Amino acid sequence: MTDKLIYNYDYDYDDLAISYTSSNRNHHTNYYCSEISCCNQVNFANSYCSQHKSICCGVSCNIRIAYCQNYCSFCKSKYDSRSYSERLYNEQESLKALVRQRTSLTNPQEVERFSTNWNKNLATVVNSSGYYRVFLLVLDEDGQVRIFPADTDNKKWGEYNNRQSHNYLYSAKEEAEWLREKLKYSDNPILLIHPSADGYTSFTNVIVSPYVKIDYNAYPSEFKPLDITWIDRGNYYHVAVYIGNGELIEYTNDWNSDEAVLWRGTPFRGGIVRKTNWNGFLGQDRSIRRYHPIIPFKKYQEIIGQLVWAKDADFRKGEYNLANRNCEHFAKNVC
Repeated sequence: MTDKLIYNYDYDYDDLAISYTSSNRNHHTNYYCSEISCCNQVNFANSYCSQHKSICCGVSCNIRIAYCQNYCSFCKSKYDSRSYSERLYNEQESLKALVRQRTSLTNPQEVERFSTNWNKNLATVVNSSGYYRVFLLVLDEDGQVRIFPADTDNKKWGEYNNRQSHNYLYSAKEEAEWLREKLKYSDNPILLIHPSADGYTSFTNVIVSPYVKIDYNAYPSEFKPLDITWIDRGNYYHVAVYIGNGELIEYTNDWNSDEAVLWRGTPFRGGIVRKTNWNGFLGQDRSIRRYHPIIPFKKYQEIIGQLVWAKDADFRKGEYNLANRNCEHFAKNVC
């Protein structure tokens, strides 16, 4: 029976495309929310509790509300009574203000939020700077808004040559709509966003910021499921895929007698895909590198399926080759 490999499989960091609340909260102290009559405790880094993070968007209203809301209950009742076109206009104006506040895009003309199976916090922006151009905003795990393409002069969406400098707003909106639909159903999102991922280039030119977040001194507690981990063991390095709950999947040819691989009860040293934990993976090493894709290379469901299959099917058992079939090749091929 297939083991349950993936734990805490959740990539929904926040519920608003370009708003932000910190996920790294310290314990509560004797500090209290600054909202009048609120007794909720907060940590020293926050002035307001989670229920009073933002200010209501109603005109002349200073009531604090939860970060995922736009209006307090009083203003929302007035807002709901307005016409659909008026509500749409007000929502667009609020989103444009957030874009100007959180990014380098200074003249957004349209902001459309959407979600995919790999991130619930995305938005396309049509920005005007003489011409109308389309950008993708991605809210990452740290609450940072990342803008794609990273190179503003890039004229391609992956293999497609339809990223243009538009003379008319309507045609830029059409491109933005096309991009949203492509990302919703793409099996390989990175090929659509990275300017050279679908071409002949070194893999090291692809796994770079802002497409992939690289932490050179990461802690095990910082890893998300399906992150790639890399450790330096002096005369060689080792790579694995984190699957959650403190466990990893690795392709190993471990010749350390203390960590010999057991396959069906017999010591086996020819290469095998196995599940391990942080203690077994790190050994005496404590310098960990973390690769976390901002734009994934594959659908997460496909990665999970391949990891389960590789472990259950004894993938390439006994075929380990340091030059062209090692732990790094396995991790990159799967993820």
